[in-house]
Parts: sequence; C-alpha cells; structure tokens
Amino acid sequence: MKKVFLLITVIAFLAGCSMLGFNQITISINEDFVDEIDEIIVAIVNGDNVDTETIDEIEESITITYEGGADLVMVKAYNAAGILIFTGKAEPGFLGAVNITLDYAGTNVADHIIILQDYDPWSCTAMVDMLEEYGFEEGTGNNEYEFVTSDEFDDLDMNPFLDLVIIANDQTQAFYDAVEDIDNDINDFVYNGGTILWEVCDRGWNTGEITTAGIVLPADVQINYQFEYYNSIEQPDHTLFKDLSGDLYNNYASHEWMSDLPVGTNVLMRGTDSDMPTLVIYPYGSGLVFMTGQPLEHAYTYGNTMGAILPRLIKLILGEEITGNEGPAGTKNKSSIDSHK
Repeated sequence: MKKVFLLITVIAFLAGCSMLGFNQITISINEDFVDEIDEIIVAIVNGDNVDTETIDEIEESITITYEGGADLVMVKAYNAAGILIFTGKAEPGFLGAVNITLDYAGTNVADHIIILQDYDPWSCTAMVDMLEEYGFEEGTGNNEYEFVTSDEFDDLDMNPFLDLVIIANDQTQAFYDAVEDIDNDINDFVYNGGTILWEVCDRGWNTGEITTAGIVLPADVQINYQFEYYNSIEQPDHTLFKDLSGDLYNNYASHEWMSDLPVGTNVLMRGTDSDMPTLVIYPYGSGLVFMTGQPLEHAYTYGNTMGAILPRLIKLILGEEITGNEGPAGTKNKSSIDSHK
C-alpha cells in the first residue's frame, strides 16, 4: 500500500511540476515543406492569456519549451512573402508535452462542427447531405455536427480546441442581426485558438445582408457585393484543389469578394471578373478564419464544378483525406471547365 501511495504521490508531483515548470513542444515538418517556410510563430493559449514565440531557424524537427499550463498550442508557418502556408494544432498531453506535425494551413484543426443557421441556404440540405455522405453524424462528439439557431445563441458554447464554427450563407436579416449581438463572442472564440468558416455569401434567396446588420468580421475584413459566374484557383498545388484545374463554375460562383484582409492571408480562389479574393484563410489571434463569398451549398446541390469545394473544405479542416473525388454528381472525377470564353 505504501508503494502505491508513493507512486501516486510521485505522479502527482511530476504533473504539478509540468503545469508549473517548463514543458516541451516538438514541431515536425515534412522535408518537402522546410524550404518553403521562412518563419514560424507558436501561440501557447491558456484561457484568455496567449504567449507567442517566433522561430526563424527552420529544421525538420524543432523543440522549444514553455512555462506553466496551456489549453492548446497553435503553430503557424509563413513563407518569405509573409503568407500563412502551414499550421498545426494540439493540446498538451501527459506532463504537458505537445507534439505537432505541420500540414497545409487549416488542416486538422477541429473535431466537431457547429453550424449557425436559421434556414437552409438556397432551400437545400447540401451541408447535411455532404456531411452524411462522408460519414459524419449529428451529435455533439468527435466527427459529429450540430445546428444552432439564432434563438439558441444565448446558450452557444464554443470550444476553441474542438469546434469548427460554420456561419451559413444565405440567411435572413433577423439571423444576421442576431449574429451581430454575439459578434464579440464569435471573434473571441477565434482569437483564442478557434476555427471558423464564415460563409459571407449573403443577399441570397433569404435576402439578409451582413453589412446592414453591422457585423464586424474577424480582423475587420470588408466584403464587397458582386455576382461572378467563375472563380479561379489561386493555389493549384494546394491539397484542397487535388485533380481540379481551370476556372470553376456556378450560377453564381460567388456573391462577395473580400478586401482589407490582414497580413498573412492566403488567397485560395479569386473571382475571374473582379480578380479579387473570394475564398481565403487568414490568421486572427491564435485562431484561423476561412472566409468564402461563394454559395457553396448551391453549387454542391446543382452539380456545378464549384460544388467540389464544400466537401473539400470540411474534410481539410477536420483532417480527412482529400481524394480528388469529392463533389456532387456530375463533378466527381471531373476537373473543371477549362474556359468560359
């Protein structure tokens, strides 16, 4: 009995030392990625407190230490142009150790999906259809999704380590007005390490307008209304666009493009008419923002080439393999329309 008690005491002591003393973070980088990285920023999140460390000597394995406790650790890697290209996210394990492997920005940063919406965008069930096709179930656990309507916002509980929050496009004005009421909570969730997919494609069939509601988007990004039939792929080598090429079509491919984007923004797609960003990922505090002005659910439902983007985005964020076959009937195993002229 004394030996058991002694063992428990030693474990408790070691754990206590870990929480109060120095803990280790190990960052692993694929050899193919090393030469692309110019700088790494490590954010150590403990509640509302965030400590950061900058690394500019890039190797395949990097080890640093941190002091005290942590809820999560987010690692962001930037290229020489200052663009966010790779990330990694983890929570401390036993004795505070953290092991992170970098991958394309936004990969495997959430386990559970919270979808904020009052009405089905474009009168279709594309989000649920897509999630269930790829093996997700409704619920509150890992690899599960749940819907939260505006009358439930007061009870909204968002976990920065676990949750991907999706704000659905094509909502009513009442919905966007309600989002404005919890705007600070949503932005704080991201700032403290969370991930959001903000579908800023508004002025749709439900007629709501984000700017009219006065919503402040993360980092105060601005959106600009313009219908475009085609969007171009800005990062053809990105895993998101596996086996896709050329310009992707939908009626419409995008309703909004973004401006006043923060330093580090990675532009993934652009409108072919405006040549402005329509799908981006950018850093905000310790977290990540995916923002799209594209009616992704509509494209998925109606089988146009833009329909391949919705499942790929979700699979990327949840760490599922992108095979190149994603998309509704008519787009699987199909690259895209090469030209629309």
